[in-house]
Amino acid sequence: PTDLAVPPTLLLDADTVVPVAGTSKINNWVDKIASHSLSTANDLTRPTLIPNELNSHNVARFDGTNVLFNTTTLTSKYKDTKFTWSIVVFKKDPLDTGGTRRFLFKADTPQIDEQRYGLAVNGTTTINKFDCGGRITDGSSGWGAKSSKTLTSEWTVILATLDYQSGIGTIYTNGVKEEVSIPIGTISNTNSAAVSLGGHTQPSNYASYGFRGDLATLVT
Repeated sequence: PTDLAVPPTLLLDADTVVPVAGTSKINNWVDKIASHSLSTANDLTRPTLIPNELNSHNVARFDGTNVLFNTTTLTSKYKDTKFTWSIVVFKKDPLDTGGTRRFLFKADTPQIDEQRYGLAVNGTTTINKFDCGGRITDGSSGWGAKSSKTLTSEWTVILATLDYQSGIGTIYTNGVKEEVSIPIGTISNTNSAAVSLGGHTQPSNYASYGFRGDLATLVT
């Protein structure tokens, strides 16, 4: 990551998660770079901590309705840049049979529900496939750098880079490289309305766009 064009903003490691006392539910996930917190006060939307699931390491399990948020410190991070990147270690299980959008991570524009930068593992034209992207300028049409690799129910490691200066998006899926064309420009210099992990930023869409599976690590 130190060789990439911008330093990481967020490092989430499930080994550092402390569940709610007396339960396995996660109400707060603090990152290891600047102590940014993604959290929820709603017990019904909390993911579950699964100990020793991946090579003796913990993971967070999302059931499609679980989501954690940051509406403060992270909202000023995903803006005014020509380069974004993410590393994510996850397992998508169960696999999808339809085009339901499933977000691993999402940073909105100032308009909640309008994706500026996001990572997803399912969509109408990307069933059981990874894609990342969003919007260059606020209010513009959304777009995605889409992988052609079909995900399985096994653990997957993805490195995705979006270079808005060259117009090239690169996705490495378990070490296999793909390049796709993306828009050229600079992401708008406005704060996000919200950042979410595991689902949608809008409450009415929690159960409609949620990730289903396990998440071990996310760096972005």
